Amino acid sequence: MTKLGTRDFAKEQMAIREKAFSIITEVFKRHGATALDTPAFELGETLMGKYGDDSKLIYDLADQGGELCSLQYDLTVSFARYVAMNNGITSFKRYQITKVYRRDNPSKGSDGRIKVVGGNNIEGFLLSPKQLPFKNLEVNGTIRL
Repeated sequence: MTKLGTRDFAKEQMAIREKAFSIITEVFKRHGATALDTPAFELGETLMGKYGDDSKLIYDLADQGGELCSLQYDLTVSFARYVAMNNGITSFKRYQITKVYRRDNPSKGSDGRIKVVGGNNIEGFLLSPKQLPFKNLEVNGTIRL
């Protein structure tokens, strides 16, 4: 049994995930986004108070020095922190597909987004499901978004 909020992906699931992520990444790139990778955890103070009842949602960690860290719940706060730390950014469209850790929703194992800084849109946009070529995945069954 895995820890609540985490899961294993068998080789069959990974084959589907890898193909899906490859297709989705190409769509993100086609829309002008570049990759950005942020850490799987943030300082606890960065995430606290952003999602509601933190104790029910976020996994907390303490590093060897005693500093409180938390696993990322989604990608929004990490991206906002990145932009704040790099105040020279005036225009940036990034994509990221990575694992997220949600105590309240264990089935939500990954998050993938395009976010934009600059232009007419500070927060950015998410591609609608109609813009993603799911028919290319050749999956029998339902794709939940």
